[in-house]
Order: sequence, then C-alpha cells, then structure tokens
Amino acid sequence: MPSFRKFWPNLPLLVRASLIGLLVTAAGEFPWVVLARANVRLSPSFPWAVVAMGAWLYFYVKYLSGTGRPLATRAARVQSFRSRTLSKQVWLWSLAGGGLAAMSLIALEMLVLRMVRVPVAQAAQTSPIPIYSLLPLAVMGAFASAIPEEVGFRGYMQAPLERRYHPAFAILFVTLLFGLSHLAHGLSVFLLFDFAFGLVYGVLAYCARSLLPGILLHCAFDIVLFVAGSHIAAAMAARPITWSSGADPLFLVFSVVFLLFGGCAVYAFRNLAGTARVSHAAAGVPPS
Repeated sequence: MPSFRKFWPNLPLLVRASLIGLLVTAAGEFPWVVLARANVRLSPSFPWAVVAMGAWLYFYVKYLSGTGRPLATRAARVQSFRSRTLSKQVWLWSLAGGGLAAMSLIALEMLVLRMVRVPVAQAAQTSPIPIYSLLPLAVMGAFASAIPEEVGFRGYMQAPLERRYHPAFAILFVTLLFGLSHLAHGLSVFLLFDFAFGLVYGVLAYCARSLLPGILLHCAFDIVLFVAGSHIAAAMAARPITWSSGADPLFLVFSVVFLLFGGCAVYAFRNLAGTARVSHAAAGVPPS
C-alpha cells in the first residue's frame, strides 16, 4: 500500500482520470451483466434482477455523489459527481439542447440506413421470456448502462480533466474513450454515432456543470434503444436504398428532422451556456 500511495500521485492526471472513470463505469455496469444473465437463465418469468440492480444503483449513486466514508474522499466525490442544484432555466435549456441533438442524431442514423447497406442485428429471440418480464429487464438495462456511463465518463473522468486542461480537450478526449469503449458493438458506421452521442453528453455536462440532465436524457434514449431500437433499425434497413429507389416521404421527413432539430440544438446549447454561466455565478459556483 505505501508503494501504491507513492506511485499513484505520480501518474499523469490523464491516466489517473481515465482509469478511475473506467473503473467507476465498470462498477456500475458489471453487476447488471451478472444479474441479468442469472435472471434469464434461472427464472425468466420473474424479473428479480431489476430489484437487485435498483438497490445496487441506489447505493452506487449515493456513495459516488459523496455519501459515506471515507470522509477524506467525500469532497472529491461530490466534485466529480457534479450533482449541483440547477435552476429551471438551466434544466429547460439542458433538456432542450441534449434532447434535440440526440433526436437529430437518431434521424441521421435512419438516413444512413437508407443510404448504405449496413448489417443490422436482428431482434434477439426472446420467446422464453414473457413480455411482463422482458420489458422491466430492458428498462433496467438502460438505467444500468446510462447511469454508470455518465458518472464514470462525464463525471469522474471529464470533470478533473476540465479543471486541469482546456474543456474542449477534456470533452474530446473523454468522447474518444467513450466511443472506443463501444467497440464490442462491432466496427461499423454506427460506431461513429457512439462518438457523436458521447460528444453531446460531454458538452451537456460541461455547459450545465451537472450530470443530472445527461443522466435523464441518456436513460430515456437508452430505454428507446433497448426496447425498440433493433426493430426500428431492421425495418429501416429493409427498405430500398435511396440511391436506387429515390427519396420517399419517410426519407425526406428524417432529413428535415435531422437538419431542423440539429439547428435548434445548437441554439439551445448556446442559450444553455449563457444561462448556466449567469445562474452559477449568482449561486457562487466557481467556473470550471
């Protein structure tokens, strides 16, 4: 232990923040992998893993947001979790900016599926699992993915890097690691969207100086992805390629959504940055 205490502080902050962020993320996600597999194998008709994981996430969030011992790390945990109270205006612009940006990216994904032949995973065979069990498992799977990713990447990894380096560097570096952490999904054009969503959540955490809006939005969009994503993607991929069949009304709708929502997201983020700056200054929150 003494050797570790001497070795750890001498590591570059970039390395320490990356390792801590990845460890925090794994500590939140890995229990769900074990619990969900055990649930499906042992008793697929009763989603007991949802209750167990809910309890784990409760204590996970409580501890990492500053509750409990050791007291020596409490201030650092509070600072990394970034769970400060937000004004209504900051909440409004945060949800508007993050939500519009995410919907713009989803529309772009649908357009890509109409322009390029991309292998799309078919919906998993879930017939042995009743819908009343499958749905809560899928929803908890979204929470078990979104919450640890926001706490680990945008909190414990990005927050200290913002304070040491330029915020743009911190956001881009964390976005890079976030995208690479999704390599298990396979090498395809969709990996670029993991980077893009990571960038949106990174900018959101920095502008709001809080993880709370990002956690809410990340959970909401992951629920949609986990519950219906594969079905929607498969349906879009089954339609004719636009280059050969021409642009149909659905393609045009997604094009308008991508451009319109993307432009509105930029406007919302600009307002968020200004509103949050004024709100935090009034509350005495030091700049990042």
